[in-house]
Amino acid sequence: MKNRLICAVLMITALPSLCLAAEKCAEQAKPAFKPGMKVIAALAGPNWQVAKVDSVKGGRIEVTFPDGGKGSVGSNELAPLPSDTPPCFRQGDKVIAKAEKDIWRTAKIGEVKDEGAVVIFMDKKKQTKKFSEIARYPK
Repeated sequence: MKNRLICAVLMITALPSLCLAAEKCAEQAKPAFKPGMKVIAALAGPNWQVAKVDSVKGGRIEVTFPDGGKGSVGSNELAPLPSDTPPCFRQGDKVIAKAEKDIWRTAKIGEVKDEGAVVIFMDKKKQTKKFSEIARYPK
């Protein structure tokens, strides 16, 4: 409802492209996990790792990690691997950001830039990341 109200105001003020961006953000909030899809799966603590979806069974999703390990997680423990398309992040948003090769960590958006954002990890370290290195934290 909130996005529709924002869109109505934007259309009246002749800013339809911003309306489309608001609608697109709402659509991105509900990922559908499918076999073969690359994702970021929760590990212990603030750590996450790249994985591949093997199957979806009820409320559980079976995944395989790069080292061949297997896991079973809920949809609230997975995030789609991000693309280069700029998402709708705001300062303070909880995210998952790439920390090293296949390891990602929980963070918050400190500042949004044209090509990415400054993220603040839980240990208070700040790093500038490309949009392809930041995923929305699952709800």
